[in-house]
Amino acid sequence: MGTHGYVVFLLDEEYYIYYNDIYSYPSKLGVNIINNLTSLFSSNGYNYMLEYLKEKIKHIPEYLKDKDETNGFSIFGRILDVLSSPQDYVFKTTTDIPHCSDYIEWIYTIDLNNNKFLVENIDRVYTFDLAKIRANLFLEKIEDNNNDINLSDDDTESDIKLKINILENQNKIYKMKLKLNKK
Repeated sequence: MGTHGYVVFLLDEEYYIYYNDIYSYPSKLGVNIINNLTSLFSSNGYNYMLEYLKEKIKHIPEYLKDKDETNGFSIFGRILDVLSSPQDYVFKTTTDIPHCSDYIEWIYTIDLNNNKFLVENIDRVYTFDLAKIRANLFLEKIEDNNNDINLSDDDTESDIKLKINILENQNKIYKMKLKLNKK
């Protein structure tokens, strides 16, 4: 059984969600996304590629935007390939914030509104500056278990909402554990 995850592009108020069936943990899918982004940004310029990615997403055919697939076999590949052929992937769009679950263990959000890269698992949310992210620094931060969910001056409204949601989920888990221990 694989580690399932989502790769999400956030543009305006729409989440473009790609399902990844296996190897969704940070050292595989996370590093793949970061290496792909840094390669695109360094070879073509950050601002140019940011606008190019936004245009690619805006031009996803309308019939695919209504598609609501969340299961099936799909492996997220290179960003430009995925955006050029979304019909070849398990894909959906929504205005609802995607969440981790027992099934979806990792979510990687490329927030094109705020130039952020968000990484979420059931416990935590990590926020990175899209222009400055590097794979080695990313892994160091993810593997550092002392990172709690805190507000930073750079947090956007969507960052804060996501962090609130994760903290609410942690509180629910805590309450469930307490209930189990009483039995």
